[in-house]
Amino acid sequence: MQFDAVRVAGVRGEEVAEELITATHANAGPIVCEASGFRRMYFLLAPGTAADRRWPPGIQRFGSAHGIVAYVGIPALSGGTWPLFALLRAAMPEEDWL
Repeated sequence: MQFDAVRVAGVRGEEVAEELITATHANAGPIVCEASGFRRMYFLLAPGTAADRRWPPGIQRFGSAHGIVAYVGIPALSGGTWPLFALLRAAMPEEDWL
């Protein structure tokens, strides 16, 4: 599975997730959370979409654009995948959603 992601750390990431979930009526798309450490939130995006957008300071982009490859762990839908868990189990939107 290929996708891009943006990462937001700590309380800021939790706030962004909450606002996004509220604004989209719980249709925010897939969000992966770290349950320990920096408690980073990974917001999964359609492939090739993260690199060409401007993001606020402190937001990290992950994707395959411009020859850069990154790895983001994805938790299982059931079973233990500590320290990752899925905040929102939603299907990836169609490619033209952005």
